Amino acid sequence: MLLAVLSTGMTVSATQTNLDAITAPTYLLTDGNTDAIMLEQNCTTNLGVNNFAKIMTAILAIEKFAPTDWLTFTEETNVFYGNTFGNIAETKAGQRFTVLNHLQNMLLLYSDASAVALATAYSGNTQDFVAEMNQKAALLGMQDTVFTSPDGHDETGTAKTTVYDLYKLMRFAMNLPLFREITSTVRFTLPSFTDGTAERTFTSRNHLLSKYTYSTYTYSAAISGFISYSTDGASFIGVARQGNRTLYALVMNTPDDAQQVYKDVINLFEHGFNSYSSVILAKKGAFLYQIPLTGALQANAVLVAEKDVSALLPNGYDEARLTSQITAPEKLKAPVKKNTPYATITYYYDENPLVSCALVAEKDISFSPFGWIVRLFSRVNTLLLLTVLILFLLWLSMHIKKQRKREELKRRKREILNQTDERNS
Repeated sequence: MLLAVLSTGMTVSATQTNLDAITAPTYLLTDGNTDAIMLEQNCTTNLGVNNFAKIMTAILAIEKFAPTDWLTFTEETNVFYGNTFGNIAETKAGQRFTVLNHLQNMLLLYSDASAVALATAYSGNTQDFVAEMNQKAALLGMQDTVFTSPDGHDETGTAKTTVYDLYKLMRFAMNLPLFREITSTVRFTLPSFTDGTAERTFTSRNHLLSKYTYSTYTYSAAISGFISYSTDGASFIGVARQGNRTLYALVMNTPDDAQQVYKDVINLFEHGFNSYSSVILAKKGAFLYQIPLTGALQANAVLVAEKDVSALLPNGYDEARLTSQITAPEKLKAPVKKNTPYATITYYYDENPLVSCALVAEKDISFSPFGWIVRLFSRVNTLLLLTVLILFLLWLSMHIKKQRKREELKRRKREILNQTDERNS
């Protein structure tokens, strides 16, 4: 039994027991480097968007504003559905925050106030901003997602998403450096104001990173995360990294208390890190295929891997279950350019696709109109070629001899005619 010790000192067994302990009815574990799905359950089920709408709000704000841009709270941003959770920082109308402050407030404290403030600054009103959210969702391939507000509250009952779509959302957000920086932060400070509000420091509500409430569940490999609560339970999207491996764990609607959602995420991460390994399938530049070539001096174009190809495979995997398939044209026509892709290789495990890689030309190959002649001779057996050559030389020798005899006879005839002419004259 393989054991992994967390930063808190808690020991988690990396066996099937990890999965048996998961209480969430819906979860997904993926490899962030290849997008390969390692574990999944009930992932096509429709879910509420809830707090995860703030991730989309952050994406749009980061793409439009500079972190140092200033925004002023309006009266609208202080009305949050009769609860204080959406405005933990107790922001007030007229106060000015930078976009960075708003993003920190929204992504680390899950502030509804900052979500609405960013949306209003972006589009002028939340309705137009929601249209922008749904347009961006379509561009990200989130086909089963509908947003109805920038902060996740759904008064119409029409907001929806799936785990697959939420993974696409978080995956895109993690490509934004500012999003990664903020969601990996443990503490941040909001400035003081002339109305007497003092400078305040807050701790992230992501308990995989901070010890704000549930210090037992900080996780050393965690680099980002986002939580959402609803009447169905607690949901969490977490990102963790060990070495060059990055995993995404999504657990939805954990039915127990808020602590259980962190247990579920940790169990998924432990299973992923300890039960799978990154395997190099091909090195960059490795010869993988050759294609027949026309219009060149050489018969084939050599194709090599465009980059290192690696995939996550179960520890102790069976090599016989690892296969590959190459998609390529039947032949190429010169010229061929080095490092240009001409084919694709896809690797499979148990007939499930793992990873694909372009195959590129190893070198430049120039066009030659005499290429087919050279290749014809190169395919002929050497002995046969010598035999043909000897026979040709013999024929040529006999032909020359015959030609010489003809010339000699002609010469003699001319001499006889000349002599006859002389006598007659």
